[in-house]
Amino acid sequence: MAASGFSLEHFELLQTWKGAKRNKGDPAQNEAYEKLVEAYEATAAWAREVCAILFPRGIVKKLSKPTNQAQRFKPYTWV
Repeated sequence: MAASGFSLEHFELLQTWKGAKRNKGDPAQNEAYEKLVEAYEATAAWAREVCAILFPRGIVKKLSKPTNQAQRFKPYTWV
């Protein structure tokens, strides 16, 4: 894992699964989903550091869900 917590594997998973409909019965998707939750955590850690420096009284909100409302994998992380 990179120093940021975001790894090359996370980028590859985002690319591989983007737009795919979530199937909880698929072990490969379940593994990807859990690893993408880790990617959200890494994005959140970065956002907290930026917030602390640039906006000391600001807040960071995070939703660690790699799928959208249609239950399709998103091609990105956000916080």
